[in-house]
Amino acid sequence: MQEKSASLIGFSEFVRLCNASTESDFCPWAKLKEDGVYIVKPDESASLTPGELAALTEHPLKDLTKPVLSFPCTLEQLIAAMDAIGMAGCICEEELERFQAEGASLEHATVMSAAQFEKSTKNNWDEHNLRRLLDESRESGMTHKKLAEKYGVSRQQIGTQLKKAKDFFGARKATPFEALNHRSRKK
Repeated sequence: MQEKSASLIGFSEFVRLCNASTESDFCPWAKLKEDGVYIVKPDESASLTPGELAALTEHPLKDLTKPVLSFPCTLEQLIAAMDAIGMAGCICEEELERFQAEGASLEHATVMSAAQFEKSTKNNWDEHNLRRLLDESRESGMTHKKLAEKYGVSRQQIGTQLKKAKDFFGARKATPFEALNHRSRKK
């Protein structure tokens, strides 16, 4: 166990601090996800000049696939990220004061570290974790070896769990190209 940092902000704290009621209505140019805040590329139907598009997709890490703010973060990181995406005024002052007061009272509380949590759920192959494993296995460039390293199990264990996930969740959705692979039975 480790001591909790008084100023760490996760998803739920962010929702309270920025009054974000749902992930979808957070902001037109940013998306709130469980692991952070991402910059959203404008819809292609929007008539934007190259300069406008560049301004709307500016990212401190130069990679729109990565969050502009990752959870957990510090209050300083939150303020800097909100300023970077033009939302410096979105932080509710009342919630900020409440958060800082709660942080001071929780300073000596103990919580499970991320590594300890990962170890405790490593071999818990419930429905949620099987779905996550199946989705991760479909990502570009993902291999059994990479998944095995991530979850701390053998490649064979990953193969077994992927088979279980495929059986549990059924076949993949058909693509328009699968029809081209079937031959007519007529002779």
